[in-house]
This record gives sequence, C-alpha cells and structure tokens, in this order.
Amino acid sequence: MNQPVLIFVGIAAVLFIILLILRNKKDKKEVIDQIKNDYPRSKEGDPDVDNDSQMH
Repeated sequence: MNQPVLIFVGIAAVLFIILLILRNKKDKKEVIDQIKNDYPRSKEGDPDVDNDSQMH
C-alpha cells in the first residue's frame, strides 16, 4: 500500500545525495582555482623564506 510512496521517496533521496556530491565537487574545484589565483606561487628565481637549505 505505501510501497510506491516509499520507493519514490527513496529514489528522490538518492538523487538528492548525488546532486549534493556533484555540486560539492564543482564548488571544491572553484575554490581551489580561486585560491590558486589569489595566492600565486613565487617565481623560481625568488628566494623562499621557509627554505631550510639556506641555513647550512
């Protein structure tokens, strides 16, 4: 009697979880790209402040 309703709710829940996972991956990629653009790596010729090899 309630089986079709439960099946529909179950399928809707699975689709909602898949949607959340896909959106999370997209948002994560956007955040990583934004961080890379906001904080670019220093050029190879620039000295690295945290480089321990200079202290030897």
